[in-house]
Amino acid sequence: MAPLVGDTYTSTAARTANKGKKPTLVVDDTDTAFLQFDLSVLPAGTTQANVAKATLTLFVHTLKAAGTFDIDLVEGPWSERTLTSATAPSTEFLVTGGAVTSANTFVSVDVTTAVLAWLLSVPQNYGIALVADGGLATQFDSKESASTSHPAQLEITLTGPAGPTGLTGPAGPTGPEGPTGLTGPAGPTGPQGNTGLTGATGPQGPTGLTGPAGATGPQGAQGPAGPAVSTSAVCVSASINAQGVCSSGSCGCAYTVSHVSSPCSVTSNTGSCSANGCSGTYGTTYGSCCVCAPN
Repeated sequence: MAPLVGDTYTSTAARTANKGKKPTLVVDDTDTAFLQFDLSVLPAGTTQANVAKATLTLFVHTLKAAGTFDIDLVEGPWSERTLTSATAPSTEFLVTGGAVTSANTFVSVDVTTAVLAWLLSVPQNYGIALVADGGLATQFDSKESASTSHPAQLEITLTGPAGPTGLTGPAGPTGPEGPTGLTGPAGPTGPQGNTGLTGATGPQGPTGLTGPAGATGPQGAQGPAGPAVSTSAVCVSASINAQGVCSSGSCGCAYTVSHVSSPCSVTSNTGSCSANGCSGTYGTTYGSCCVCAPN
């Protein structure tokens, strides 16, 4: 913040009157305010490249008529205790200031161009003048104001190399838990752990379905021969019936036939047989065959 070292106003209605001790700075069709700031507070070696912005702030004490004002560069020296309209130095237009629409409020104007010019001493820093434009009739606080005490301020923002990092402050309180993040990719498989203890045997499950029959195994070796059976021939008789047909007899022998006497013929090894070629009279018994029978 550049200190305000001089502020006053001049009036063409009173050309020889000095207003340096007034608590306000009148700006209207006949009155022009003068302001001067001390730039020696800037760091040594400050150049135009170091100035980011310069802002002039004024407090509107009273307002008779709304309007705008211009900011001019003052081109010669002056003193707030001696300046009058008759002795005021010439001025050169710099920039349109701003609109004043209400009292008891602040008005800010960008005056970077003025500060850059002063750093080059083109012109030398003789301050600025506030010139009414568009019918403005107002009063700004001066540094002699004892009621509201809001004198004009010039704030200069500088740029430069970054300073050293400050000390780390204490940790703040833990914030609320954030939402669950997305599932990350699966990590690599870890080494296999030790085999656990064998668990208790569970209950026996139900019997499964019967599987298909296996293939037939190879024929076994022939067993030993059984004991010899002693047999003898048994005669089974047949007889001639009334029609002259030889009826056959049968026996229950279940052994192999060993001898057959003609004219009999054996039909099975169970002893069933029939008489072949029977001849004779009715009722004649005729031997039909012989079969084996156990003794």
